[in-house]
Amino acid sequence: MLHVARTLLVLLWLSANASACPICDSPTGQQVRAGIFDGRFGLTWLEVVAPFPILLAILAALHWSLRE
Repeated sequence: MLHVARTLLVLLWLSANASACPICDSPTGQQVRAGIFDGRFGLTWLEVVAPFPILLAILAALHWSLRE
């Protein structure tokens, strides 16, 4: 399993410089990247991820309450 993780990390690292996207190096792509990875990135990430633990808690509660 560790070999798979290492392989994936190497592939991701190597593909970071892939030029398959014609927009990524354009001014528009740079503006989009700057808008995503700005000073609020941590807070934005938290806002996006926050509903998932709540949803999982609700689903777990429903699953365990309906088992009876």
